Amino acid sequence: MGSHGAETARRTPVRLWNVGSGQEYARLEGHRTYVRSLVFWPDGRTLASASGDQTVHLRDVGDLSEPFTAAGLSDSVAGKARAQHRPFRKPLTISQPRATLRGHLDEVWSMALCPDNRTLVTRGKDGTVCIWDTSTVAQGHGPITLPTAVKSWTFSRDGDSILTLDHEGQLARWRRPGFQSSQPLGDFGTNRSKVVLSPGGSLVATARSDDAIESWNVDQGTVLQRIGSTDDAEEPVAFLAHPDRLVTVHRRSGTIREWDVATGHAIKSWSFDKDGVRPHPAISPDGKWAVQIDANGDGRLRDLSSHRDTICFPGRTACTEAAAESERLSPRRA
Repeated sequence: MGSHGAETARRTPVRLWNVGSGQEYARLEGHRTYVRSLVFWPDGRTLASASGDQTVHLRDVGDLSEPFTAAGLSDSVAGKARAQHRPFRKPLTISQPRATLRGHLDEVWSMALCPDNRTLVTRGKDGTVCIWDTSTVAQGHGPITLPTAVKSWTFSRDGDSILTLDHEGQLARWRRPGFQSSQPLGDFGTNRSKVVLSPGGSLVATARSDDAIESWNVDQGTVLQRIGSTDDAEEPVAFLAHPDRLVTVHRRSGTIREWDVATGHAIKSWSFDKDGVRPHPAISPDGKWAVQIDANGDGRLRDLSSHRDTICFPGRTACTEAAAESERLSPRRA
């Protein structure tokens, strides 16, 4: 996850934070409505944001520096900053992206970056998948669109193909250069409440509507293990980069567990221990960090090795007040 993080809220800018200091240092404007997905490039210099306004923005964020301390804020705002054990600094406000990707006819809900660090895949609310060469979008090149709507996808281990799961439960592989012909890999049916693919696409975890989670070996087409039980009401969240590791969340309690899918044994579990937490965490691929957002819009970044919250992002109400009061002091960059 690196030293930087990004947060979004409905109808507000993307907000960039320094994870080490807990300091917000930039706000990225430009989308007309909420942002559903964010992707950093591995070097931390480019950020993509996907929005309900049917567009994707590419931003140059590598040269953004820590903001300077804002002067003249009211005692109420400064007091809130002190209560949260962080200095209040005014973030930079940047209004224009480097590039805007247009090709979706519905809200853009999710994204993923190929290991080649050039190919960006986006999926819309309607299941449309667009494949972008981000090195050529500045010249006006549009996306390649898959000929079928999909429910989820991942990249192959070599990054040369995309694995997709459609709404009928069909798993297929789409290869470069055109991504227009597919190779069937399996049929998981339609009675699955959630399906997640591992990095590289060799494993699949499915939650049946009437059963426990099943982990599958895609190449062999066989079930490896059944994880949990019907009473546990577990839902798969994501596979980790570590081989054979799956993270799940308990639908009722919000307890998060890491499993060894080869044995079906739980390795560890944790909880954010707070009422009102939404049971939909995001886990970093290396399994070291978890981000959770509660019902008030407060976000927390947890170090999973120590199980301690390292940074808390303030909720929408406090952030809105602070942003409004510091508006006249914030330098703007076009």
